Amino acid sequence: MILRRRAQYQSAIRREERSVPEAKTSYTTILGAAAEHYVMCQLLRRSLIAALAPAGVPFADILVSNHLGSALSAVQVKARTVGADGGWHMSSKHEKLDQAFYLYCFVDFGPDLNNQPRCWIVPSGIVAKVLIESYQAWLHKPGKGGKPHKDHDMRRLRPDYSDLDLQGYGPDWLKPYKDAWHLVAASAPATVGKVTDQDAMLVPGTVQSESG
Repeated sequence: MILRRRAQYQSAIRREERSVPEAKTSYTTILGAAAEHYVMCQLLRRSLIAALAPAGVPFADILVSNHLGSALSAVQVKARTVGADGGWHMSSKHEKLDQAFYLYCFVDFGPDLNNQPRCWIVPSGIVAKVLIESYQAWLHKPGKGGKPHKDHDMRRLRPDYSDLDLQGYGPDWLKPYKDAWHLVAASAPATVGKVTDQDAMLVPGTVQSESG
């Protein structure tokens, strides 16, 4: 009797375990986390205080300050391994993000673990300008069969826009931003207290100023 009940109990446990769906984490999520921690490591090594932003904070993956906490920058990290155009996924919303204290870090891990990560630190104003100009050039360039391209929200930050005949965005346009970690510290405003209302929408924990 005891053995039969034990067998029934174990059978019930196995059925319950099979009914619970296995949690799966996408490779993209893991790659993004790896890129964020890699960037944070590079910033900490340069004596900047860097921490991951709370989950759900829009547009910022890492918050950076000096050792006194008197300056603040926000960094969004974009990661990739391989791709036909060597670029990173962006969207139309990134065309509107243009703040002095806000930067992107574009990380390329390469096709396998034998490759060393490569990073480009680019101010948000530069990224916004490139996305706008490259997307408009793409829209005005005929597609397959001479048909016009359809408008959509997807954008690409690419290391080379030669195919779009964009002046100034050839194969070396990203070169000045390679490992440009100094731009993170240089982008920070003098004090957090001077952050504008528009800036406060991007950086959590800042207090918007009162008019009048």
